[in-house]
Amino acid sequence: GNVLIRRECKYCGGDWSDVYVVAKKHFWKSPWEILMITWQDLGFKIDFNLYSTLQDARRGSNPWQVCNGGDTGIGFPRDCGPTGFKGDMWNSLTRGGQSELGALALSTATALAVANFGRGP
Repeated sequence: GNVLIRRECKYCGGDWSDVYVVAKKHFWKSPWEILMITWQDLGFKIDFNLYSTLQDARRGSNPWQVCNGGDTGIGFPRDCGPTGFKGDMWNSLTRGGQSELGALALSTATALAVANFGRGP
């Protein structure tokens, strides 16, 4: 099955204030690392997709079109976006970014790891 996670960001604009990740379970071997330490784009559109609304995430419609990752210390969602890249909407423990954020596992697969999102592993 898939895992659905919602990231809320108080000071992110537009589509980045509420982002939904739908990913295959194996993508979440280390949710803390993936979301907070270094976001990876490997598997984009194959192992995971990003969405701007819960309705789109549940239906699999209107997935984001661009994504990048792999910049050490830059967390989710790096510069990914619905139609183009946008910087400074990501979270990071060491390199600035957005600090007023939270996450919620909307499926049970990674609930424990995600419950600590923003506070440490």
